[in-house]
Amino acid sequence: MKESLIKTVSRLKAWLAAREYRPLWHGLAVLFIVACSLLIFARNFTSSGTMMHVDMTFPFGIDRNMALYSNTWWQYGSVQNIWNTQRVFWAYPLLAVAKVLGLSTGTYVLVLFIGTFSLAGISMYAAAFGIIERSRVAGSGRFAPYVGAVFAGLVFMYNPWSLSHLWPYFGYPAYAVAPLVLILLIKAVDRPRPVLVVGLAVLMSVASTGPITVPWLWLLVVAYLLFHLARRRFSAAGLRDAAKVLFPLAGLYLVLNAMWILPYLYSTASSKPFVPAYSPTMSQGMLDLLSGTNSVLNSLRFASGWGMPVDPQVHGTVWVVMSFALPALSLAALLVLGRRLVKDRVVVFVSLLFVLSVLLATGSHWILRRPYSWFALRGPGSSSLGWMLRAPDRWLFYAPLFYALLLGLLAARLAGEPRVWGRLLAVGLAATVLVSFLPIAVPYADHVYDPAPVPGDYASVNEFITREGGASRVMWIPFARSGFNYRWARDKRVGAFNVYSSNANLNNLQDLFAPDSFYYWLESVFSYASVSPPQALNEEVMLQQDLASRLFMPFAAGYMIYDRSVPGYRFGGSFASDRSMDLEYRTDILDVYGLDEHPRLLRPATRTVRIDNYYDMLAVAQRMTADDMKEIAFIERGRPLDERFGVLDINDYERPVSVDPGFEQLGPDGLPSRWLPRTPGARAQASVQSGVPGSTGNSLRVVNNSAEEFALSCVDGPEVAVEPGAVYVLESRIRALNSVWTSASVEGYMDESGRWVTLVRFPPDQQGTSDWLEARCSFWMPPGISRIRPVAVGGWTENTARGPGISWFDDLSISRVDETMFQAIAERPPAPAVDYRKLSPEKYEVTVEGATAPFVMVFGEAYDPFWQVGLESGGRVEPTRLYSTINGFPVEGGGLDLTVEYLPQDWFTLGLVIALAALIASLLFISFCLLKRRRGPARGPAGDTCEGEGPAGRSVLERTGRLSRRLWWLGVAAVFVVVAVWWGLLSALVVASFPAAVLLSLPPRLPLGVSLAVLLLCPVAILFDRTSTAETLAIAAYYLLALGVLALFARHLSASRPPPGGENLEVEPRARDIIDSQEQAVQTCKCLSRVVARSGIVRTRSARAAIADRMGLAWKAGTGCGQRRSK
Repeated sequence: MKESLIKTVSRLKAWLAAREYRPLWHGLAVLFIVACSLLIFARNFTSSGTMMHVDMTFPFGIDRNMALYSNTWWQYGSVQNIWNTQRVFWAYPLLAVAKVLGLSTGTYVLVLFIGTFSLAGISMYAAAFGIIERSRVAGSGRFAPYVGAVFAGLVFMYNPWSLSHLWPYFGYPAYAVAPLVLILLIKAVDRPRPVLVVGLAVLMSVASTGPITVPWLWLLVVAYLLFHLARRRFSAAGLRDAAKVLFPLAGLYLVLNAMWILPYLYSTASSKPFVPAYSPTMSQGMLDLLSGTNSVLNSLRFASGWGMPVDPQVHGTVWVVMSFALPALSLAALLVLGRRLVKDRVVVFVSLLFVLSVLLATGSHWILRRPYSWFALRGPGSSSLGWMLRAPDRWLFYAPLFYALLLGLLAARLAGEPRVWGRLLAVGLAATVLVSFLPIAVPYADHVYDPAPVPGDYASVNEFITREGGASRVMWIPFARSGFNYRWARDKRVGAFNVYSSNANLNNLQDLFAPDSFYYWLESVFSYASVSPPQALNEEVMLQQDLASRLFMPFAAGYMIYDRSVPGYRFGGSFASDRSMDLEYRTDILDVYGLDEHPRLLRPATRTVRIDNYYDMLAVAQRMTADDMKEIAFIERGRPLDERFGVLDINDYERPVSVDPGFEQLGPDGLPSRWLPRTPGARAQASVQSGVPGSTGNSLRVVNNSAEEFALSCVDGPEVAVEPGAVYVLESRIRALNSVWTSASVEGYMDESGRWVTLVRFPPDQQGTSDWLEARCSFWMPPGISRIRPVAVGGWTENTARGPGISWFDDLSISRVDETMFQAIAERPPAPAVDYRKLSPEKYEVTVEGATAPFVMVFGEAYDPFWQVGLESGGRVEPTRLYSTINGFPVEGGGLDLTVEYLPQDWFTLGLVIALAALIASLLFISFCLLKRRRGPARGPAGDTCEGEGPAGRSVLERTGRLSRRLWWLGVAAVFVVVAVWWGLLSALVVASFPAAVLLSLPPRLPLGVSLAVLLLCPVAILFDRTSTAETLAIAAYYLLALGVLALFARHLSASRPPPGGENLEVEPRARDIIDSQEQAVQTCKCLSRVVARSGIVRTRSARAAIADRMGLAWKAGTGCGQRRSK
């Protein structure tokens, strides 16, 4: 046993020694990167809880998380879930391990984030190490490449852009593997072997975990292929190389991602593209808001972005100066190492990509405003894909590659310096850059990537409901928004984890950004407050005490859970006093109410009332019993539904009861004879004005000179006798100028107290200046009120500098809903029996019996056009939107066997089968190729993958004739004229200078050096409160940087030119074998040169380095001759 162990150790030592102990150093470097990645999550090791923050909110339970990626409809919140199907290949392996090991959700989330975050550093380390080795910037320093590569990995992990885009998580996997994608892409283009293309397709597919990651990765691929074609002078051979990679890669990518591409294609073909909830609200104003901080100054130092949990702008003199360390030192690295790196294709390509990245990241803030806005809002496909461009700072995805790579190269160069000062500078470089990240990293560690101490109340409530109600649906109040600052986690914005983790429920997830959300209106009805601007009804008088179960009908819920740990909501009094529900369970922060009357998820409605707003529904609901409400539904005006399905329009039953609503009957004083001002004196004046633009006939004009809050100027209308229990409608046309709380109201006379009280005020929150606004509000008349009167309420002055507040009322009328409508509801046809069986969250089998007339089948999941009813005849019924939020299916009478299904689930299942088959075949193919690969160095130019071919020479344009050069200058002049006419003279000078720099063979060091000097002036300008000057300097620095990178690219093209006629030479297989064996000799020579350099044969380090370099160069030159002879 001991001898075998000694033999194993000896063999391991020999194996490591043969490889110069590189595997050991790589392993230690990887462990160091993983250890460093734990720092941002340090609080998770000292505190209990689960990491949560808005998008970084996962359901509780491993099984629930697995369901998240396999269902296109998420029943826990009732929302379209197509986005999560992209993540199945990325998420399932770790979830399977977590399930086998029995990990908790908190542990799973922590492992997921640590693994992905450290993967970013490791992939950058791998890419940087190869480039440092090939470029030989480290000199003879043995460990300098490791130091530079580790530093590059840390910069790639901890830069502000990385930290601020990790918490949404599902855009981060693409970022984490981007360096590996780039290196694998370069290898595939250099030698388009199937195994490389397949591996690249698998890597890109697994990392495509969100919609934005697809353009990120494919822009990287397309940009590099264009770069490769430019290097090959767009020759036929270059085009063949690009085609051999692009077309197989695209085809295999489509197949590997069929599980989400097929649903997208089907939805687009049906003219119902998948878009997120906020897509319809995308506008130029929103785009400008999201681009507001994306100046060049902010983008260069990763201080741009909107809505981040940590402000990307640093504060304090020292930190403002330090924030420029990242761009300034990277630019210095490019300036210092430019001559060494001019032939390195990766450095040149990443530099070009960085320039493009910063430009795109400005969005609509800078010179791309018009084209960027067009692509996001009006371009082809903008209706379905434009929303992905809403946050321009995401295009900085490529910038950390540039910063990390250049700083890693510079650190390796300094660490490889034989003298001590070089190593001290390397330490100073690393310390400066990493310390500059602290103002952003520390708040993220303390308030975002720390665990949230979720109380056990939520688990106990879920257990109670499961025990008492089984699979009963629930509803959570307050309804979900973009996160809550719970009292138990005040420094975090936590997403709807309670909605995700409980029984199936309908919540606000589908209508999160709807301007007229039913959910927010429902909250306003039950929020406990007196009449105030945000409220239309006097709740103490106008609301019944058993109303909740009738208004909660759309939710089909057996239980309502009120979360008292959300600050800012006051529902307790309303819910506690409501007799239609009972408090069944209570914890320190949660109240669980059982609803006495609640419908099933699928129910028939033989009458559907067409309404104008939610107040119509509220008024009708107060006239109906709970049993009536189970058999009727409500549909907004404009929604398609034929009258034969039992539709009743509330407007058809309105009967006017008010007197002189248009102010046409004037008295001797010129005022309406039946309207009396309530506020005499100089504070307010009322008059009749005719001919007001937009009005019909006379208008009542009310001037309020007071700027005191709630100092209203009221004009009372004629009284109207009312009948308790009837439904009335207030309608008005209002215009306001510089006024606050202008509205129309209805006051009622309380017989018991003998005073007038406000019953309705609508619109509830009119502020500032507005054109004519038509408003309508229905209300149920409570008992104890014998008469009412309309009131024109002139709001107080908003800004005295702009004059008094003026309000116009063109029409102010009261109508009554005739009793015949309620009789029609009461005399509805008998409801058919509807029974159903749930097969999955996306499919239900439904049986209808006893339907004597057409009806609407109400389905309590959130409205989505892909919910459809399949008929026995093979036809399909499209849904209509009921209650503005759920589905309704018009169904003909008779006995029916129906299927309610969400169509994308079948598309996803078909695509998943295709994608899984392709993934398994791809992995088997890669494994087969790896097993069959010959021992020893791989065929092809393994050591020179990223180096140029041949020595640097003159620029391309220096070798052209005079006529050609004149044509080039004519082109520059044409560009100048076009841009000058279209944008302006300054823009023309800027654009024309780029081709002029190429023509003049501008040395890259000149613009890069000036760019660095100008950039260093930016923090000085900021410190002197000259932000606009700093912006101008940053633009100038960016322009000079772009000019320098373009000049570097031109030098690179010249340095990498092929031998004369080389592009057209075909290499025979036998000649290729000779070339390959010579390339293997090159690798052997390099290995020998390193051995000589590190041996003690030559005493001085400089002599060893010189001998090693000469040996490598000599063999390389000899091989080049061999290649030309073999060709």
